[in-house]
Amino acid sequence: MIRSEELLDKLIADLHFHKYLEMTSDDMMNQRRNVVATKDKIDIVQRYIDDVFIDYFFRSQTFKPIIVPKTFYAKRYTKEGLVRVDSDIVLNLNDIYDRYTFVHIVNILFSRSRPDVNGINRNNLFFNGFLLVNKIFAPYCRCPTPILQLPYTHSFDQYLDFKYGKSHSLFAPVFKAQAVKEYGLYYQDNWLNFSMGTTNYSMQVLHNRFKDYIKIKYLHTFGEYTLEDILFLYTILVEKMELHEDNLLSYISLYCESFHSPDNIVNRFDSFEKSHINHCEIEPFILIEDLYLRFTNVKKSKAFKFNPINFEVISIKHFQGKEIKTILSDNTLPLPYFYDHSFINKQL
Repeated sequence: MIRSEELLDKLIADLHFHKYLEMTSDDMMNQRRNVVATKDKIDIVQRYIDDVFIDYFFRSQTFKPIIVPKTFYAKRYTKEGLVRVDSDIVLNLNDIYDRYTFVHIVNILFSRSRPDVNGINRNNLFFNGFLLVNKIFAPYCRCPTPILQLPYTHSFDQYLDFKYGKSHSLFAPVFKAQAVKEYGLYYQDNWLNFSMGTTNYSMQVLHNRFKDYIKIKYLHTFGEYTLEDILFLYTILVEKMELHEDNLLSYISLYCESFHSPDNIVNRFDSFEKSHINHCEIEPFILIEDLYLRFTNVKKSKAFKFNPINFEVISIKHFQGKEIKTILSDNTLPLPYFYDHSFINKQL
């Protein structure tokens, strides 16, 4: 994704000027008095830039429609929150509310609360191998995300050992999708070198989880996309193409056999990353209020006022400015001011 010191410096300077960041000193002799932001704060700014970039990807690409059978789920997101519908749901990932619905639908697959649909068994050991854990994407919104339960193979940690020894911090890819492909292809070429569980029980659990994933990965439950495609799209929106030992992306990447296909979702994102490297491309989409919100305390803020409308919607008001509404849950790209902006509304 875009890595630009110039853009980072510009945004950090604005945050500091408006007192969202304080000057810090990193040593006792005050030799670094001019440091404006800690690494944690810089990471928040970079995550915001990544969100703008990912939104750019989803707004500018052509996606096949995602069709959710009404027998599977009968609600979708609108600006008023989740509303009931009486027909199959057809989702267009260019639309922000359809993206919220898409994330919601995929989370249902991992929730263990739905009946069998088109061959997906709610007792599928792949889906049941994950727990949904709330993750905060901004101080005012969060989303359940699947975390792999033990036992797991530690494949990503082993991969980092093979590539970097114990210096795992050397893994800092700019092009996220390329890193995902390299990881998956390395595993497929060298899988005999990976250890797969330490006891007979864990090996059996891992084998059954793998078998149940292979059963469903090529199903077309939601239209033209396979479930593998659906999960990769989900990982871009929710996991932001970040590999971690216990996340969904690190698992499904091991068994992807289409990394060389131009239609592969990871390849599409890889091409997009490598053809959009100039930060000037995304600057028109940066609304500084969206970044301010990442550093705002919902309860104590004097600049912003937050008013929950219902379980899914909250209103936000910046000083005496216009009141806007945004979705609370299933919102993994929290960019409410950008989405409310008149220019982008015409696009959506």
